Amino acid sequence: MTWPDGSKYEGDWLNGKRNGSGTNNYSDGNIYTGIWVNDKRSGRGVLTWPDGKKYDGDWINDNISGRGFMTLFNGGRYEGDFVNGNRSGSGTNNYSDGSIYTGGWVNDKRSGRGVLTWPYGKKYDGNWIDEKISGRGVMTWPDGNRYEGDFADGNRSGSGTNNYTDGKIYRGSWMNDKESGRGEMTWPDGGKYEGDWLNGKRHGNGTNNYADGRIYTGCWMNDKRSGRGEMTWSDGDRYEGDWTDGKKHGSGTMHYAEGRIYTGSWMNDTRSGLGVMILSNGDKYDGHWLDNKRSGRGIFIWADGDRYDGDWVEGKRNGTGRMEYADGRAYTGDWINNKQSGHGVMAWPDGDRYEGDWANGKKNGSGAMQYADGRTYIGGWLNDSKSGRGVMIWPDGKTCDGDWIDDKASCTGTLCSVNCNICHDDFIYGHVVGCELKY
Repeated sequence: MTWPDGSKYEGDWLNGKRNGSGTNNYSDGNIYTGIWVNDKRSGRGVLTWPDGKKYDGDWINDNISGRGFMTLFNGGRYEGDFVNGNRSGSGTNNYSDGSIYTGGWVNDKRSGRGVLTWPYGKKYDGNWIDEKISGRGVMTWPDGNRYEGDFADGNRSGSGTNNYTDGKIYRGSWMNDKESGRGEMTWPDGGKYEGDWLNGKRHGNGTNNYADGRIYTGCWMNDKRSGRGEMTWSDGDRYEGDWTDGKKHGSGTMHYAEGRIYTGSWMNDTRSGLGVMILSNGDKYDGHWLDNKRSGRGIFIWADGDRYDGDWVEGKRNGTGRMEYADGRAYTGDWINNKQSGHGVMAWPDGDRYEGDWANGKKNGSGAMQYADGRTYIGGWLNDSKSGRGVMIWPDGKTCDGDWIDDKASCTGTLCSVNCNICHDDFIYGHVVGCELKY
């Protein structure tokens, strides 16, 4: 039988209808060979399309329904159940890219339970909805990575456990294929984090137990300690305060295992800015810090009563400052490396007072010493002793002007009385030789 549109049928007929076996060549190029019932394809049959697509299987009332094989022009192949021309039921689809799916189908879409394997070794075994991985399932990767849990639209979403190839294990919430929500991560070295996650990073509040014994509880941002938090160390150290980018930064208090306590500013994990340090022996520093060292202006009070108020550099008294000693002395002036150096004034509780040059904590250079008994010495000094040219003035007006060595006059000089009767002679170690002093 041929039709005006070019179609042609050759095969069995009954009562004027195609019944039995026969081949129909359609005007669009399709060719069907198989069973016919009352002019409809029903039973076993093969349909080929001009583009190379081919179906070999069951037909019902002119529709592809039942078990069959479908091959596509690009090499894809399906074997399984069909309903009204669509893959529905259970079946296996071999894709042109090498992927293979075996499982449930609804209206030509993967739905229900199914297994998809990729040519490079990735595999999913679980639930599908409308062609997408959704529901409970297990995903494995060729590198050993494995996830078991909830999926949505092809991504890990919901709750699940991921075993990573490097030994990490995450148990908790997921969103859009990333750890998000509450969850717990363990590391192969023994480390463990439990808390909030966002986009695969520790973010929010949580506790991290580190392999080296440290424990941090507090705020996180983008996988780093940021915000308020507390860190304890295995040796007993403990910090509570602000963090930025994983470092102590802002204000906080550090309790050291040996007894020190620091409260103040931090920058990049170091004491920097204003802060107070109390030492285990009772000493206390209140002032500026830089890179864990006293730097800038600050006050140090020793447990024995000494007190320094002044400049610091690299943890030492450097610059200008005032030192008040427990024994009553007070020094105001210049300092270098914890010692009086430069110009300064020292006052003693008995009334003695020195103003002048210092070096290495001793009177060195030129200076004036006022003694409690009224004497005044003006001149040179060396290692706390009068040395060089100098004059001693007594309260009654006598003067001794000459050279000094080791705190004593030791060369030609002049001793003058108040009424200006002068005796010129030699002074040896403070004693006049060969002349009677006149007053």
